[in-house]
Amino acid sequence: MDDEPSARFEAVYRETYGRLTAYAARRCDSPQDAADVVAEVYTVAWRRVDDLPEGDEAVLWLYGVARNVVANHRRGEARRRARITELDAELADLYGDTPASGVELTAIGEAFLSLSDDDRELLSLVAWEGLGREEIATALGLSRNAVRIRLHRARRRFSRALAEAGVTQPAGAGGEVAVKDVEAMIRPLARVEPDAPGGRPSDAGARALLASITAEPPGGGVAVSARVRRRGPRRLALGLAAAAVAAAGIVVGPSLFDDGALTTPSYAVTKDSHGVVWVRVRDFRDVAGLTKQLRDLGVPAIVDYAPLGKKCREPRATYVEDIPQGLYDPPTNIPGEKEGWQMRIDTRLFKPGQTFVWTLTALPDGGSGTSTILMNDPVKPCVLVPDDTKSEIIENPPYRLATMKGRSLAGFRVDGKTVGEVVPEIEKRGLKVAYWIIEPNPRNLGGYTIDPHKQDIPVGKDWTVWEAEESTRKPKLIRLLVTKEHLDWNPLYDGGSRDSVIKE
Repeated sequence: MDDEPSARFEAVYRETYGRLTAYAARRCDSPQDAADVVAEVYTVAWRRVDDLPEGDEAVLWLYGVARNVVANHRRGEARRRARITELDAELADLYGDTPASGVELTAIGEAFLSLSDDDRELLSLVAWEGLGREEIATALGLSRNAVRIRLHRARRRFSRALAEAGVTQPAGAGGEVAVKDVEAMIRPLARVEPDAPGGRPSDAGARALLASITAEPPGGGVAVSARVRRRGPRRLALGLAAAAVAAAGIVVGPSLFDDGALTTPSYAVTKDSHGVVWVRVRDFRDVAGLTKQLRDLGVPAIVDYAPLGKKCREPRATYVEDIPQGLYDPPTNIPGEKEGWQMRIDTRLFKPGQTFVWTLTALPDGGSGTSTILMNDPVKPCVLVPDDTKSEIIENPPYRLATMKGRSLAGFRVDGKTVGEVVPEIEKRGLKVAYWIIEPNPRNLGGYTIDPHKQDIPVGKDWTVWEAEESTRKPKLIRLLVTKEHLDWNPLYDGGSRDSVIKE
């Protein structure tokens, strides 16, 4: 075994064990569940040791992994590891007479538990783990602005829940609970006192866990080396005109095919103990190799690459309409990298006769677009044909952003407002309104689908608007992109924040 990864992992293990066990104990109902979470997080870290950051960012990276592992436990999807009885016993000490036992049924505790998992996690990271916005952004893979917006909305919902429970609260700016007051209310709810460590890495159970994890070789994925050309970072301006089809996640991002040279893995595929496959791709042109690796790990996949000016001839197959939630996340950019895509695929949720079709297409500006579609077998091979429609959309889009300077809604931000708030302003400017109903992927920031069969659904005044576009072909027509539910992120933009993509 290479001593360097082992020594680095063991150093991170010792430095983070107390904080991670406290994190798990604060969120799990039993010491057995907490022990499972801790074991799984460190197992993932060992398998992905090359991705494990150093220094202070290591624990933030582990918090991000732990959040997903805890969510799997809450959904009842996690598999039990081989029991390490000493570890269970050591974490059981954290479940004795703790501050949480005296407040779980109080009005504040009930208000906190009434929040969504995402809201509780954000507020907990502030109150229990003591993280700032920048650290939360690193842990959750979000932009700092997205964290700011989410925290603002989480505190506002917590304030409403407290009011409904009859709890008197000091009012902050905008009527929401101030940050210091949120911390003061939530800190006593923690099973393990904030700032206090959980387990000790020197304990017998901790040492047994470390030994069992590092007994296996590190990694566990497949990496193929290739040369990737790079130029400065680019992002295709989101005109939102390219129609997403039902059952497809469409993402647009930086180029994978730029000038200059860089030796880097073209793709890496790993599978965790829950049957979840994690994929990072930096060059789609080895489609046969990537398809084989996905299939070897239980993903019934076809990966295609369409060069500039080409597309796969349609139709190739019928689309699967009833997609299980959590089957896969549409691709997102790799955090901290100028190019490449990453995604998560749950192999347990595929049904016989289904194929996961993943296509990356080169775009005229040097960027790339990637689409993922679940199809019913049989799926025809990708036959490349001229892509006339795509170039027409880019050169002469039927819709463009309406809120930019010099356009019909200049100076009026619509994102996050209700239809009832937006439409009066549109009508005041003498414009007409049409709607485009989108269906966000709840597990992915920036991913959404469009179902053409649902566009006739009546849109209510309480629906949420995420963007406004003006028609380039029908004067005075504004199309609003809307969802029935209100979200903590903007599903149209990578990272969940419009400000990170659109500069007005």
